[in-house]
Amino acid sequence: MRLSWLALAVFAFLVSSPAWATPSSCQDQNKNSSDGCTIVNSQFSNVLIPTNLIFENTNVFAYQQTANSPCIYDNSSCNNGGFPTVLLNGDTNKDNVVSQQYTVAQLLAVLTVPQFFVGIDVNTTGGHGTETLEKFDMLVNGSVTYTLGGSNDLGLALLVGNNPGNGYSDDLIRGFNLAGLNSTDIVTFIMSEHGDVGGREQFFLIANVPEPGTLGLMGGALAMLGFFAWRRKSSAAA
Repeated sequence: MRLSWLALAVFAFLVSSPAWATPSSCQDQNKNSSDGCTIVNSQFSNVLIPTNLIFENTNVFAYQQTANSPCIYDNSSCNNGGFPTVLLNGDTNKDNVVSQQYTVAQLLAVLTVPQFFVGIDVNTTGGHGTETLEKFDMLVNGSVTYTLGGSNDLGLALLVGNNPGNGYSDDLIRGFNLAGLNSTDIVTFIMSEHGDVGGREQFFLIANVPEPGTLGLMGGALAMLGFFAWRRKSSAAA
């Protein structure tokens, strides 16, 4: 009998423990464990885990700012056409530079598709590996939803000098997606860059549209489908 009462007491203690708190019993899920709320063990179903982005060196004349979407960070030579941007300063280290605030509708108006990436035109007088991108995050309504590696000290070298000329991308940050967001949601970016030894960089939006080769394949497939449909219709009429 005593063992039964002891087991019941242990069960009651565990159930009432803060470690078993539920979203409904915790009004502020940003509090720490001493407040009876913790997100370290991901016990809350609405904990947001940022999606990792991909850093890629292009090394080809693939994208140019003047032919693609506008800059979110610029060096005053971007052709933004009134699109809000942040002019970077000449500091060697630029930490936690916050972009302008954009609505999803505002971004879609220039991108036309929800998937996009960011091109970086590196402006430097140094050799390869002299500048590093320490952070690049995208926030939605104040929460980080996309992050470059999830670290503030990545040491990612910007391999400069590959694509000379104004606005050509030396590097790409891939993996952004606006799908599923409300048109009124607020999007901001945060960037940190170290070791800048030349002019200011351009960070510009690039719509992730199918490449010409992919469009050709899609067109060919549609043409074949149309041909087979015509054949079936002709056979049925005969």
